[in-house]
Amino acid sequence: MIQYTRTYTRPTTMIPWWFNTTLSVPIADFHARMQSVYYATGKCISQNFSHSVDELTLTYTGLWESEAAYDEYDTDAILSLYWAAKDEYSLANGIVKGQLVITPL
Repeated sequence: MIQYTRTYTRPTTMIPWWFNTTLSVPIADFHARMQSVYYATGKCISQNFSHSVDELTLTYTGLWESEAAYDEYDTDAILSLYWAAKDEYSLANGIVKGQLVITPL
């Protein structure tokens, strides 16, 4: 099992996180793909988002079956469409994506 962690920081709470706004790729498409390809198969064990007290920082923590399972997710052509929309929104709104931290468990 392997854990992936990444933080995101926004300049103000007046800017919604990407999952609280409408992007060019619906979040429902992302969730459907995650459910069918990663959760249902056991490749993704869990994903969690937690907020800092001031709500300016969001921390993603994902537990994955293996590095290969995460790599498949990370290069998934369908999910990449959503990520591109998320990254475009984040860039336009000053949301900074931190480094990915990988921890074997």
